[in-house]
Amino acid sequence: MRPLRAAIVYHYIAHYREPIFRLLCTDREGPVVYRAFASVESDDPSLKVLEHDPTKTAPELVAHWTTVRNHWILGRRLLWQPAIVRLALSRSVDCLILLGNAKFLSTWLAAVLGRLTGKRVLMWTQGYLRREPPLKNFTRLAFYRLADGMLLYGNRARTILRELGYPAEALYVVYNSLDYERQLELRHGLDEATRDRMRGELGVAEDERLIVSVGRLNRPKRYAELVTAVSLACSQGDRLRLVLVGDGPERAELEALAARLGIAERTRFLGPCYDEKRLAEIIFAADLFVVPGDIGLSLIHAFMYGVPVITHSNLDRQNPELEALQPGRNGDLFRERNVEDLARVIRRWIERLRLPAAREEVAAACHAVVDRFFQPVYQREVIDRAVQGLPPLTETPGGVIESPAGSGSALPIDVRV
Repeated sequence: MRPLRAAIVYHYIAHYREPIFRLLCTDREGPVVYRAFASVESDDPSLKVLEHDPTKTAPELVAHWTTVRNHWILGRRLLWQPAIVRLALSRSVDCLILLGNAKFLSTWLAAVLGRLTGKRVLMWTQGYLRREPPLKNFTRLAFYRLADGMLLYGNRARTILRELGYPAEALYVVYNSLDYERQLELRHGLDEATRDRMRGELGVAEDERLIVSVGRLNRPKRYAELVTAVSLACSQGDRLRLVLVGDGPERAELEALAARLGIAERTRFLGPCYDEKRLAEIIFAADLFVVPGDIGLSLIHAFMYGVPVITHSNLDRQNPELEALQPGRNGDLFRERNVEDLARVIRRWIERLRLPAAREEVAAACHAVVDRFFQPVYQREVIDRAVQGLPPLTETPGGVIESPAGSGSALPIDVRV
């Protein structure tokens, strides 16, 4: 029996997605054979995308990737991909995996034509990050119901879609991932000597604790809250160092704030870093990884190297990767926009992590959730099942999903379906 043939249709492939696309499109031994269809032109100049060039992108992926043309409409608010409509009619495809973006007009038509020609149609999307007003729900659900099933980033989207009447057996939670194999290789090379060397390079004394964050220094990340919380914790007796990796429009303002609060000598701005080995060493050297604003894949990045994460608890303003966080085990939550509460949570974790045994226990909890769920091999398993129409996997990370009342305020509950 020949394998099923699946076409993955994207507008473009973000650089961080190369590992999952490489795994999907180059493994020819599984029950499904995949081919990618995407442009090389991004609608966001700040986003790095893969090039259809074997000297810059994995050649085995390039060999199973067909470039298509994007036609952006109304100032890049709507998209039309004519090649996708033709693909929906092709007899060479058994399953269409489309991006679940209702602003992609050709996706509406491709989904209808795919279903009419006997293809299985899936949509790969974040789905719902929060509950929406009825009119918005109506349009979005009409779009999603064109598909046979959904490939979702998280269980919260699955919960909301079930509440809205979408069949549970058609909802597959795929999660998200970074370059897991490369990061795992680096993780295995990290040790206490590496940690001590990097902490020395960053100016961290033996009796000090290091807080690190990696991300763009912009308003949504709310790094001013972190600088203020570190100042508050230091005024209460903690000896902390803060290292921010990244650049952005708020850097000068944050530097001025650190000086005004008297912690300029305890705060380092390293600027952007794209060297994964150096990033691994910096994150591994930290006691805590803190993002006061919305957090996404940087949470998985920190967990990969065994560092607990602190972020805010308003799930309506968070990303699906937060589901990896198990409060009290591999990180914690503070009340959104409450600097005093952020300082309190930081101080509590700094005290807890003073003992090496506690750091090892927390690091193991960080590793476990990434190694099981947030990596390409797991994603491939879920997508294979969805293409074949098999029942979804029901195991979850056991982290933050939502409050029982669905209010958007997070509680550490383990939802298993």
